[in-house]
Amino acid sequence: MKFILVSLLSSSLFAAIHVTDHRREFYEVPDSLKKLSSGVAAVFKTDSLEHLKTGWKLSAKTETYEKWAELCPDETYANQMNPAVCTAFLVAPDRIATAGHCVANQEVCDSLSFVFDFQISNEKEFPHSFGKDQVYGCKKLLASSNDPDYAVIQLDRAVRNRKPFGLSDKAPALRTPVILMGFPHGIPLKVVESGKVQDNQNSNSETYFEIDSDLFSGNSGSPVLNAETFEVEGIVAVGFGEFEQPIIHPKTKKPCRYVRRWKKESDATYSWVSRITNLKIEGE
Repeated sequence: MKFILVSLLSSSLFAAIHVTDHRREFYEVPDSLKKLSSGVAAVFKTDSLEHLKTGWKLSAKTETYEKWAELCPDETYANQMNPAVCTAFLVAPDRIATAGHCVANQEVCDSLSFVFDFQISNEKEFPHSFGKDQVYGCKKLLASSNDPDYAVIQLDRAVRNRKPFGLSDKAPALRTPVILMGFPHGIPLKVVESGKVQDNQNSNSETYFEIDSDLFSGNSGSPVLNAETFEVEGIVAVGFGEFEQPIIHPKTKKPCRYVRRWKKESDATYSWVSRITNLKIEGE
């Protein structure tokens, strides 16, 4: 079987479900989180969009999650499209933050679009098109670092009617509850409310902390929010896990695979998050 990550993604960025799948669709979360998520953008390669008079739509070449990852047909969200390659979030009206490995240089930045409202608002509708006020380009890559893993981009224009996230100015305490918002494996927005800070004292503790949220590649750049203050504590950088070994599906009789699910929390590895206190925003 083959599985090729989009070149923008770090091959070391793997993660998994922690015992129970806690990912929730936009329409399933409280209004307070829906409002917060308006500042979260999916990072698309611009050539995965087609230009319309009224905005943009997904390219006809966009694959389903099942086809892209060679998933088993009964895997959760297998039938959803997965055009996103990373996650980003507003930190100022015309500035957005993500993981550094998502936007390594200006050439990469110029090839990307930042798409708001890539989310499922009800059970019957999938987001295929976007208005002009939902899609933004890269004007300038202001900063990009692999360690700590973050990038800051100036958008081609200021974003209106969306509130930038507040940023924490101190390290989160151990066991702090956190909320994750992003696009796991490129599918529409998923929110995870169950996570906690699990390690604040590792060998890279000045740069990273670790969380136990359900996440995957595509969550790179996701904001990790303090569940009590709603401030951003960090940016998703690295995790471990991703997929189980391929099997022959009992119904289709074809090879396929499921995403990794830790059966016991004691077996799980945690995902690394770049501390938001390392973030430098030009013009502050």
